[in-house]
Amino acid sequence: MAETTRITVGLVEDHSLMRQGVATLLANAPDITYVGGFARLADLLDTTTPDIILLDLRLGDGTDPATNVAVAKEAGSKVLIFTSAEDPYSVRTACQAGAAGVIRKSDSDHLLIEAIHQLASGSEAAGLDWATALDSDEHFVTTVLSENERRVLAEYACGLTSRQVARKLSLSEHTVNSYVRDIRRKYEQAGRDARSRVDLYLHAVKDALAPGPEGLR
Repeated sequence: MAETTRITVGLVEDHSLMRQGVATLLANAPDITYVGGFARLADLLDTTTPDIILLDLRLGDGTDPATNVAVAKEAGSKVLIFTSAEDPYSVRTACQAGAAGVIRKSDSDHLLIEAIHQLASGSEAAGLDWATALDSDEHFVTTVLSENERRVLAEYACGLTSRQVARKLSLSEHTVNSYVRDIRRKYEQAGRDARSRVDLYLHAVKDALAPGPEGLR
C-alpha cells in the first residue's frame, strides 16, 4: 500500500498556550506533520518551509499581516489566517496579499483540520470571516473610488489631518482636500451620508479600507 503523503503545517502565534493547544490537536492528525509553533514568521521560515502556515493576524512583533502573507507565499507556503479578531480590514489585506483561507481560533478542531485539508488539496478555506471581509461594496470601492481616493480615505478617515495625509502620501494639501470633497460627493451620490469625518470613517471600515477600532494599535 502506498504511503499517505503527509501535510507539513507550522504555526505563527505569539501566545504560548495557543501554540500548545494547536500542537496537541495536530499531533493526533494521522496525515499531518506539525513542524512547530513560533512567535515570529521569520523564526519559522529560518527553520523550515511547511506546506501550510497557520498565521495569526496580530503578532506582538508588530509585523504587517499582508507583508507576512506575501513573505510566506514567496517562501513556498500556503497561508491559512488563524485569528480571534473581528477585523475585516486586516483579513481583506491578508487575502489580497494571497492568503488562501481564514479560520477563527474559536472554531472547532474539526473545522481547522478540514481547512488544512482544503488548502492542501488546492482549494480555498473560505469561512465566515472571509465572507465578512469581502462583504463590502466592492463595486463602489474598486470602480467609483480611484486608487488615490482610496489611499486618501484610508488615511484621512483614521484621523490624520489633510496636511498630514499630504505629507504621508507625497501630495499637496490642496490635492488632498480636493480628493476628500470628491469622496464625500461620491458617497452621497451612492446614497451614503458622508458629511462628517465619522461618516467617512464608518464607510472606510465597512468597505475594508481602514481598520476598525479593535484593529488600531
